[in-house]
Amino acid sequence: MKFLLIFLFTTSLPAYASQNASLVDDPSTSLIIYEVQTESKSSEGSSGSSNSRSTIVERIIGEREEGLELEYSFPKGDVPEIEAWKLPARVLNKPGSHIELLNKAEINARLDAFLEKHPEIRKHCGGVVFTWAAFEIHCDTNHVVDVIAGYNLYLGALSEGQLYTEPGALAPAPLKVAPSETPNQIYEVTLVLDPVLLQSEYEKSMEQAAAITGMDAIELINSSLHLGAGEQPDFSGTRVVVLEASSDGRVEKIQRQTTIVIKGGGLFHEVRKQKESLKRRPINQDVSDEEQRYKDAHMEGR
Repeated sequence: MKFLLIFLFTTSLPAYASQNASLVDDPSTSLIIYEVQTESKSSEGSSGSSNSRSTIVERIIGEREEGLELEYSFPKGDVPEIEAWKLPARVLNKPGSHIELLNKAEINARLDAFLEKHPEIRKHCGGVVFTWAAFEIHCDTNHVVDVIAGYNLYLGALSEGQLYTEPGALAPAPLKVAPSETPNQIYEVTLVLDPVLLQSEYEKSMEQAAAITGMDAIELINSSLHLGAGEQPDFSGTRVVVLEASSDGRVEKIQRQTTIVIKGGGLFHEVRKQKESLKRRPINQDVSDEEQRYKDAHMEGR
């Protein structure tokens, strides 16, 4: 299974036909770019960092009374085989509400063909497989909605004082207008993160690390955080979100800066920081430089 997964991440298929038409200068089509940088540093001096970038092509099919009909596809070029079944996807986006998949049957057909070709993958659906890293195996069309939601810039109308929240936040917080050097409107908000969820996510990541190394997960957590008998870690975090909206109210860019502090035994503590950027760019030039970046980003497990 390990070698099959490596093969599927390194073997590419041509992008589907709907992506092959020229997208240059098409006003209904945009390139959505996601970038993330992470760094961590402990009180003992250990540190680490990483960065990745991925992209998706968004095309406006039309407006409906209940929302926008959109199509999402991979940037032109080859796509890792394990990802290729997910797109193209057509959705109904109700800004600020939810995303509904419109071509579920078509995506299911691609997924079934992929699983028929690689039956070993089916046995691990919904689980995690470990190679050079931990990879979740998704075999559900609902996952496609999750993928698209990660690139979603349609947040609905924004205004000063409006309550705003994101997954992982302890409670909503009001938007504040920030100074802008462009005609665009800038909103900022600081969210306090849920410590219970932070601890749960940390424990899940350590369980995956333990599976790779063969160690006991609890022993790995206690060792990493210098916890003695009966000691419990303390998790806290904040996220500063900056939203940039054009004159017509459409969000063009979202920036997030998340800081998480983990306190372990004694004086030990670790600070983790993550900077994210999600932005829309018109496809008015060749996007070939994005193709390999997409593949590289998904090799890192986004």
